[in-house]
Amino acid sequence: MDKIGYPRGLVRYTTQNAVEGKPNKVIRPRVLVYATLLCALAIGTAVGILQRSPLIVDVMRDRNALYRTAADGSIENGYTLRIVNKDTQARNFRIRVVGPEGITLVEADAVHAAAAEEVLTVPVTLRAPAGLAKGRVDVDFVVESDAEGVSETEETRFFGPF
Repeated sequence: MDKIGYPRGLVRYTTQNAVEGKPNKVIRPRVLVYATLLCALAIGTAVGILQRSPLIVDVMRDRNALYRTAADGSIENGYTLRIVNKDTQARNFRIRVVGPEGITLVEADAVHAAAAEEVLTVPVTLRAPAGLAKGRVDVDFVVESDAEGVSETEETRFFGPF
């Protein structure tokens, strides 16, 4: 400011209260609101991370046919299970089906090993005796880990002739 003849301090980073000699208020309502929102977001993020499930299961039906009739007359439906192991340790997974009596998993008692943070793609087949599944039947796939209490249930449908 000396070069153009104006007094020093006309352009500076300060507040109007500081220029007038009044005390500065650091804790204002806006600062308290922003601090509260930031704390709420941090707590929400921490709770979300601590409660995340180390397992994700996704069921996709076979796109080619609604159902298949086997040689013995039973009805089969094909599915692809996508199992995501989000844990940092290798895990073994078992798949079972929960639904009406008679609908069974063809690959029952199979153990599927997944490395840490691996995505498994597992083709599975459900079978029902002839005449049991009429139309659409709701079933659940339950994927259980060898870790204590880690399991996921995914709902799907079993289709048969009308």
